[in-house]
Amino acid sequence: MIKKIKELWLKAKPIHSVLIFMLVLFASNILWKLCIYGDDTDTQVLLFNHVDISAPFNFMVIHITKVTRGALTLFGYHIHGHHLNDVCFLNENHITIVWGCTAIKQSFIFFCIMACTPGPWKHKLWYVPLGVFIAYLFNLIRIIAIAMVVEQHPEYFKFLHEQVFKYVFYGVIFLVWVVWEEKINLKTKELEG
Repeated sequence: MIKKIKELWLKAKPIHSVLIFMLVLFASNILWKLCIYGDDTDTQVLLFNHVDISAPFNFMVIHITKVTRGALTLFGYHIHGHHLNDVCFLNENHITIVWGCTAIKQSFIFFCIMACTPGPWKHKLWYVPLGVFIAYLFNLIRIIAIAMVVEQHPEYFKFLHEQVFKYVFYGVIFLVWVVWEEKINLKTKELEG
């Protein structure tokens, strides 16, 4: 059995990096679910169900709500909010931004992937923050796009939020990782080798 696994691993050598990416993606997602409680609500986020870590989530929810409202206003939408985390349109269609909408989880997953990906740390020190910033920007674009659709078609919220953008977000993380693998890490190996 072990011999078969070794043979299979050797045959899969061209895609080892992708397999490691997928393994770390799933493992870090499971780790998040085991350690973080309440990130899909707006009451309290707990680490190990005991330590309150709500502050960064609260900060990001308010920040993302303000930026979303500002961007929508720039695009000509008339909006208001009943709460700090609501984006309401004049027709009363709205979205509510909760802690799961902050991209903190996706940033954590990206960090885990990069920590487990081979490559020089001197380059990771600038690339990881860049990747987190890209996740932040994509998250804003995602929320603004969903809000724009919800203004006239609230029935599409669940589909866009849970079926489309959720997977596109992980696709963006994959693309940022591919750029690392193919452009940064590969060039570093070529220069060293």
